[in-house]
Amino acid sequence: MTLQESLHPDSIIELRSRQKTDALNELIAALHARHPSVDKALVLSRIQEKEALFSSVIREGVAIPHVRVEIEESVLIAFGRSERGVDFFGDNRQPVHLVVLLLTRPDRPEAHLEILKDLAMILDNDAVLSALITAPSIDDIRRTLVGRTSSRTAVPSKPRARRIDEQITDVVLKHSAEMARTLGIGTIFVNCDSIAHPERLRPLFGLKAARNRIIPVFKETTVSEEFRRSFPEYVLQLPEMDLTKAGQIKLALFLALANRWIKRSDLVLYLLPGLAIRGLSNIDVIAIRERFTDIAFVQPERFKSVLEPSVLQQLIKIAFDLAINGREGHKVGTLFVAGDHTSVVPHTQQLIVNPFRSSTDDERYNILDPAIEEMVKELAQIDGAFVVAHDGRIVSAGAYIGTGRRKAEITKGLGARHQAAANITAVTRAVAVTVSETNGVVTVFQNGRTVFIIEPIAKKLRVRSGDGDVQRHTRRS
Repeated sequence: MTLQESLHPDSIIELRSRQKTDALNELIAALHARHPSVDKALVLSRIQEKEALFSSVIREGVAIPHVRVEIEESVLIAFGRSERGVDFFGDNRQPVHLVVLLLTRPDRPEAHLEILKDLAMILDNDAVLSALITAPSIDDIRRTLVGRTSSRTAVPSKPRARRIDEQITDVVLKHSAEMARTLGIGTIFVNCDSIAHPERLRPLFGLKAARNRIIPVFKETTVSEEFRRSFPEYVLQLPEMDLTKAGQIKLALFLALANRWIKRSDLVLYLLPGLAIRGLSNIDVIAIRERFTDIAFVQPERFKSVLEPSVLQQLIKIAFDLAINGREGHKVGTLFVAGDHTSVVPHTQQLIVNPFRSSTDDERYNILDPAIEEMVKELAQIDGAFVVAHDGRIVSAGAYIGTGRRKAEITKGLGARHQAAANITAVTRAVAVTVSETNGVVTVFQNGRTVFIIEPIAKKLRVRSGDGDVQRHTRRS
């Protein structure tokens, strides 16, 4: 179920109310008008109960209240725009201009999370957000939403002679297939942000007797339905993070290893755009074990058995955001321990009252839920670790990780957080993700050792100090 299929034009409205409850009632009424079975009082009560626990505001100006209730349809969505803004906080904070109400059936959790993720990725784009807030009509809002959701791929070029970058892309695809055949390479990664349709990749498939494994990789755009149908097993959507080209390649290979699509000993091709060419122009031949020595220690069979790949990817995304932006002007370091939580919990002790104490029985506390992200980033400022179940449910925050004596050796210079990550992954099957408060480096631990190290492109982070503000720059990977 996609946003394009779920969002009816009649469910996109101009919000008249300035207060949160009244605005929510407008959205609920819009759904009830088309679906009389929607229990207006029950929906409002569920939303208010959830809002009391944590706000549905996912970024400045945007809120996505969402609940699971018994409805006839799998998914119902109402979209409200308020030019003046809705007061969601009852104080002097910025008003909310876009409110998206999402209702899903309890038996469709995958649809719930998929649409939440889709909405969050769209509304995290500043240009799209501005276009929605200032759109002259409801029709313009729908075109903006649906257009971004259905593909968010490259804008078609104007009718004219074939562009030079398209010609270069075709040449790269043709020669990549020949190179793969000559070198005996069976896996080809392709950056598909500039590829409008999967048919363009047909030259890479190879001979029928020895088909190549093609892994489309998307970063700047979302995966279209055409690509999902054409490559149902192998598609990578990288988190929207600022990385060098080398960093993007390393992250893609790491996630592919975690999915068990490739092996550490593999030789692969990676096709990606150059600096001045919109299409594909670079062919990189990569011997994984030699190029990236840290991910050569990944144990894919343990990854997939204890942790959903989407959970690992989301943890890395949140870790990167904390590494780049910190929190409220402060540098932040934190630790996520994910998977095999029943073995991890006996090694923990709460440093604070666990804010997620009911999450084992209630799916609202899930790391895959975009509405949870801000709460997680806020709690990352306190001491202790997050413990996350294999499917993304957050078991605890502010947990001290103790395994007795040192269970694993780490690189000299790393601190207690990294030692705890190494220790807990040495005595359990869990995976740990750390953010270094000192330099913003994101590290993944498995089986007591480092299996992935990367840091974002340099960005300024204003850090408060007693004598005024200073600026920190993260280094390039």
